[in-house]
Amino acid sequence: MQQAADISGEAVEIIIVDDRKENLFAMEAVLADPAYKLTCLNSGEALLDYMLNADVSQVAVILLDIQMPGMDGLEAARFIKSRKSFRNIPILFVTAHSQSESGITNSYSTGAIDYLQKPFNPDILRYKIRALVRVHHYQQELERANRRLRQKTLELEKNNMMLAAAEEKLNRANQELEQTVEKRTASLVRAYQEIRQSHLLFHTVFSTSPCMLAIRSVEDTFIDVNDTWRELSGYSLEDMNEMSGPYLDMKVLKQETTFTGGANAPFYRNTKIQFLTKAGTVRFGLLSEQPLMLEGVPKLLIVILDITEKEHWESQSARLERLHLIGEMAAAIAHEVRNPMTTVSGFLQLYKRQRRELTEESVNMMLEEINRANSIITEFLTLAKNKSSDLQPRSLNAIVQSIFPLIQAEAVMNSKQAEAELTPTPDLRLDEKEIRQMILNMALNGLDSMEAGGTLRIETSLDGACVNLSIADEGCGMSEEVVQKLGTPFYTTKDSGTGLGLAVCYSIAARHNASIRVETGCRGSKFIISFILPQQPE
Repeated sequence: MQQAADISGEAVEIIIVDDRKENLFAMEAVLADPAYKLTCLNSGEALLDYMLNADVSQVAVILLDIQMPGMDGLEAARFIKSRKSFRNIPILFVTAHSQSESGITNSYSTGAIDYLQKPFNPDILRYKIRALVRVHHYQQELERANRRLRQKTLELEKNNMMLAAAEEKLNRANQELEQTVEKRTASLVRAYQEIRQSHLLFHTVFSTSPCMLAIRSVEDTFIDVNDTWRELSGYSLEDMNEMSGPYLDMKVLKQETTFTGGANAPFYRNTKIQFLTKAGTVRFGLLSEQPLMLEGVPKLLIVILDITEKEHWESQSARLERLHLIGEMAAAIAHEVRNPMTTVSGFLQLYKRQRRELTEESVNMMLEEINRANSIITEFLTLAKNKSSDLQPRSLNAIVQSIFPLIQAEAVMNSKQAEAELTPTPDLRLDEKEIRQMILNMALNGLDSMEAGGTLRIETSLDGACVNLSIADEGCGMSEEVVQKLGTPFYTTKDSGTGLGLAVCYSIAARHNASIRVETGCRGSKFIISFILPQQPE
């Protein structure tokens, strides 16, 4: 016997409704098959509840007993057939009672497709169920085919609409293309005229430019040089192409900006150079190079702005400024040294006229004034001397720790406090004596600026590629005018100061390639000295 599983690989649901358990068990045993999912219910009400709440899309047939208490099979069949979603499910009535011809007709009128008398032949039941299952599969396949057909129909209609729209769009595109071709042709004519005008303008600018201009090919052949090039360098186009080595014996002095072009070729921008003319004269200029396309071929435009006269005037101006500064410093030194010398001279003249012996008090006062003059000269020489510092790898924290007891003692003597907070930092290239002098000068300045009870803080920290040394006081702060003049020789806000202490500090920082930044306010001032970390060898 052919198995139901051979009809389709898809399991279908068969609902069996009977109020007697033995009948349910019997039909379940007859219809047992892996291709069937059998759902057994014991009343018409249970059938309606199941149909309304379960997924019945795979129900192939309902085996429905007619005679049941409560809602009988005929009422249940009428309800099922009244629903649109259920009316296509075939119903096979099963009853143990003999039916008259009118009863059978009444059963079929409810929508049933067949009628089976109990006791039934198991093979007949299986054959009927298999036929109904096959019909169910055919219906499902037909529905899928209808859906595909409807989808294809919709796609065909959509394609037809798209084809019509595309045809219309193509017609518009053809019209637009014709108009575009006409506009483009006119645009090309104008572009050609503009390019020709641009070439004429470029040639005019190139020829009359006050800068030295040259065009060179990628093969390092000079194509053209302008009149300024020939006048200032003395070299013609033929001379440039016969020259070996760097053209114009050019030397780069200061490179502001360099960028990389194609094939890793270096191009210069605003690069200060020195070049030699044909007559052997040394001149200076700013070199810029710009890649460009001429007639579709890559070229290099070389621009040299001659700054020889500017360099000459800047040199003269710098020399005059140095002379002016020397004059100002000489006047300041004379003023500062003259005061103690005047005191000593006055005492000596007084004792010379009165012919008396010098008292110890007078001698001490003269020595004090002479020592003051000597201190001013020593600090000035420290500021002015151009010596190379003894830079060795040293720990900044160790230098601070070595001098901190002296600073702390000075603070205690004046009823003030000194604190140090040192963060581990890498070694720096330092001149220990100069760094000690700088720290001591700044620390004493900070202590002098504070009232009794104030605290001086010395800190070190690591900030990226820099090591920072900060010295902060709790004084009254400084005005912007004072900040602007910090480090100026002989400028001081103290009654007894020489104005050289901070100038020496700035000079020491410069020799260590360090910078000094000042933060000030009503709660005090902070001097931050930033040392650049030495580069590690790769």
